[in-house]
Amino acid sequence: MARMSSLQLAKRALVTSLLAFARQYVVPGLGISRDPSDPDVEKAFKKIVRKVHPDKGGSVRDAQKLHRRKAKEQRRTKTEYDGKRQRRVLHGFKMHGDTISKKT
Repeated sequence: MARMSSLQLAKRALVTSLLAFARQYVVPGLGISRDPSDPDVEKAFKKIVRKVHPDKGGSVRDAQKLHRRKAKEQRRTKTEYDGKRQRRVLHGFKMHGDTISKKT
């Protein structure tokens, strides 16, 4: 079995939490798999946050736990992006937004 990156592990942990909260708060039609795309994760997260939020009858503790998982995934995404960017700069490439060009 291939080793998973820290980003994949964080995403898997978030999805596991989303599925657990969906069962706990009875959120029908979540429709995400164990390895969903990023837009699917965002839609599922928003759907569950609406149920878990304390103003909507959820618990404060559950809402905080869900947001901590989401923040962890976002930090790892940023770290992985920054690492890729740093490696490209060190190897003679520079980045302008989403484009990469060879340094002159």
